[in-house]
Amino acid sequence: MELVPEDERSNDERMDDLAAQGDARDRRMDDLSDRGDARDVREDDLTKAAKDIVKSITILTESAGGQLVDLAKIAKRNRLMIWALAATLTLSLVLTGFVVHLTNKVDRVQETTRSDVLCPLYQQFINADTPLARERAKQLGQDMAAREEAYKVIHEGYGLLGCRGERQAP
Repeated sequence: MELVPEDERSNDERMDDLAAQGDARDRRMDDLSDRGDARDVREDDLTKAAKDIVKSITILTESAGGQLVDLAKIAKRNRLMIWALAATLTLSLVLTGFVVHLTNKVDRVQETTRSDVLCPLYQQFINADTPLARERAKQLGQDMAAREEAYKVIHEGYGLLGCRGERQAP
């Protein structure tokens, strides 16, 4: 029989040891039966077997208890992870809603700027390009090609902004 600590032995090994002890007891019983001590030996063997059974049950109980504690720890960690995941998901949804709100607000501000500021300003530039204004610019010595290029850019910008209203042709 090997000397292995009880904690490292499997249940099968323990059962094999008990069977070997039973075989040894039977051999002793055969030897002692002639002397009449068989009853005492039998009682001693039963007592020892009962103690071994109690010891085995205790080991199994402690082992099962440790496994239950481990399972409880794992379950607690899993519950914490689920709560963390739920909190993260909630935070993500709130932030997404906030970003959508800000995007809509920026879109409204851009639309207001376009329709109430830029379009009227471009319209004023376009309206200022009259035949009389061209004649006056020519008299003052303005570069008419540069002026035409500037008004071409103003008309393109007016179209890109999607402004509504009547434009005067250059």
